[in-house]
Amino acid sequence: MPGISRPNQTWGLVTLALATTLTLAACAPAATPESQDGTEPAETQAGPTDAAFVCGQLNALEAALWRATIDEQKGVLAGDAVDAVQNSVFDGYATIMERAPSDLGKEVAALRESAEADPRDPGAIEDASRALGSACEEAGIAIAILARPGDGG
Repeated sequence: MPGISRPNQTWGLVTLALATTLTLAACAPAATPESQDGTEPAETQAGPTDAAFVCGQLNALEAALWRATIDEQKGVLAGDAVDAVQNSVFDGYATIMERAPSDLGKEVAALRESAEADPRDPGAIEDASRALGSACEEAGIAIAILARPGDGG
């Protein structure tokens, strides 16, 4: 953008990535109390739209990571800013919807576990996010990242 210095652009992108991650984390449902017989109330059980919500969260996080990588390759985003975006995305993975539908539950748990690990293993996180993406595709929910003009794809 004309008139904006690279440091301002970089921190603007980092701020955007962080805001996205925090927004997605805030969308995750809070824990709900169990009923007297130990089962969840019907209104808190995962429904058919939950798979789309979980896959949408994954899609948004993957897009932020992909765009940061493209921006780094173009020289628009410095390495430390890319690391900040990656950490924000990993935090998003760690908070991805807890109460996933049964057809995605195993993959969501694996992604959360990988992203919460100390220290984090980017390879394990990538494998877990791909597994969840495949489960989304099998559930009939496409994962797609739209390229910005000039980014290819």
